[in-house]
Amino acid sequence: MKNKIFLLTFIIFLLSACNQSGANKKETTNLDSIKNVIITDSLNDIEDISYENYDYSQDIIILDSVELLKWNIDKNPQGVYNQIKNSVKKKKQELSLAYASGNDSIKKIIIKEAENYIYETLLNKIIPHWYGMSWDISGYSAVPQEGTVGCSYFVSNTLLHMGFNLNRYKIAQADATTIARSLQTNNDLIILNNKTPEYLVDYVKTNLTEGIYTIGLSCHVGYLLYRNGQVFFIHSNYYLPTVIMIEKAMDSSALVSSIYIIGKITTNETTIIKWLTNSKFEVINLS
Repeated sequence: MKNKIFLLTFIIFLLSACNQSGANKKETTNLDSIKNVIITDSLNDIEDISYENYDYSQDIIILDSVELLKWNIDKNPQGVYNQIKNSVKKKKQELSLAYASGNDSIKKIIIKEAENYIYETLLNKIIPHWYGMSWDISGYSAVPQEGTVGCSYFVSNTLLHMGFNLNRYKIAQADATTIARSLQTNNDLIILNNKTPEYLVDYVKTNLTEGIYTIGLSCHVGYLLYRNGQVFFIHSNYYLPTVIMIEKAMDSSALVSSIYIIGKITTNETTIIKWLTNSKFEVINLS
């Protein structure tokens, strides 16, 4: 009983902070300035959405390493992290050279190889070293398992270590829309307003290609993973147990939001080319 009271008190505090944060960000984010945005506002199949009445006290379902192997996801860290970062740098140089010197047919092959490499390495080499690290709203550590890390710094850190040329501080300090817009590099953001997590998962399975995406919520950000028919949420979780974790999207309390902003990472050719050419991922403000 004491644990439940503590959990509810903790969540109420976080929701208050999120609501204030979301309110502040709405003042500086102009969604009308984005072109070719897919916006779904229809509530045809959803009745009486009430996030205030959502059961945040539901048990968190921890996915263990054996279960994740069903989707070819490796939760256990392998090797030395700095060596992995060095191998990423070396592989990126090889692919970049091949891309720069190749004809159009070769470039297409290299883009596809780079896409697959980023997808598998980010998911199964980089991110596993961060699982279990403690969340803190002010955490910005760039070293896995040292200190604490907030949700946006988890995203900017892992992309930086995956070879994306970005300023991890500027990316992490931006609002969710700006983060997605800056990383995706074109205007085709997917924005779902007033939708449930069930709708989000169904939308992903119906409309998107399997891969890694960024997802911004009203006061949270993380990775959305669509893999082997299942949708996962990978994030620095501000709900108990407040650690970096991977969850089935349908099971995540933190995924409840009044807005979902989806940015393509491994399924976006423009983003892959910027990675190959080491182009800077500048923060693109929408205000």
